[in-house]
Amino acid sequence: MKAKKFITAVCALAMAATSAASFASAAGEQVIIKGDQIEKAAGAAFELNFNLAELEGVGFSGCEFAIQYDPAMLKDVKIAEGAVLKTDAAKEELAKAPEIGKEVTMVNGSKDYSCFDYNVKEVDGKNVIAVLWCTGLDSSKSWAHEKGTIVTLTGTVAEDVKDGTKIPVEMVAIPREGNKSMTFGYVDGTKDVALTSAVATQGLITVGAGSEELKPLWGDVNDDGAVSAKDLVAMMQFMVSPKDAALTKQGIVNGNMDQSDGDTDLTSDTILGAKDFKALKKYILKDYKADQFPIK
Repeated sequence: MKAKKFITAVCALAMAATSAASFASAAGEQVIIKGDQIEKAAGAAFELNFNLAELEGVGFSGCEFAIQYDPAMLKDVKIAEGAVLKTDAAKEELAKAPEIGKEVTMVNGSKDYSCFDYNVKEVDGKNVIAVLWCTGLDSSKSWAHEKGTIVTLTGTVAEDVKDGTKIPVEMVAIPREGNKSMTFGYVDGTKDVALTSAVATQGLITVGAGSEELKPLWGDVNDDGAVSAKDLVAMMQFMVSPKDAALTKQGIVNGNMDQSDGDTDLTSDTILGAKDFKALKKYILKDYKADQFPIK
């Protein structure tokens, strides 16, 4: 089995000031990437995919790129390999050389050996996830050669992001000295071959006012997963002083039980009022059932 010489992994993931190896271009072989365009409410969880939309050629045995985003707008972001990168390469490598499972330390902290690795670093105010996937296997059957999802990002939109805000999530070259492009390619004998790559559509999260983005648990105003008298107190606090009540977006959605006033603006200080308080009290007393909400 060949050594993993496709990319200097440690340098790439640590973003050291080194250039990637020189690659010969592969005529007619290319990858086209498209990021998801999604809409989520402030405070809502999200899932965003980068997809391999077009692939021409035999595939690739390795790739390196970065995903960047604003950490003030997206919280608790995690990345996972998609179906495109979930080949049997790591399993086959371990079968051929079991010692690498003990000798190779994953940069991301995982205890299990994988062809997929990443590192997160702040660069110019943005969080940058440097991603590496590569196998030393010669057979293209173990390479990435199918269209589909390359990586999936999950996380939460920050609570204070205003409706209408557009949050870019971009696939770019790893920002290190001398590196200007993403790399997708393979080793052909002693020659490194690079596929032409381009991102046709970057990822984008548009923050929408939608209570529809947060599935309501009616009456759970304090957002603790249950409905009780504590929720009456939380709603009363909101009615007296919304800022001091500090309800979550989810809690406000849960408390907006009477929507006969047409108010669904989660940023409004009056979205929860006397009608909602009355509905919550009757719900706790079992005079209302969950399927009767929202009251229109």
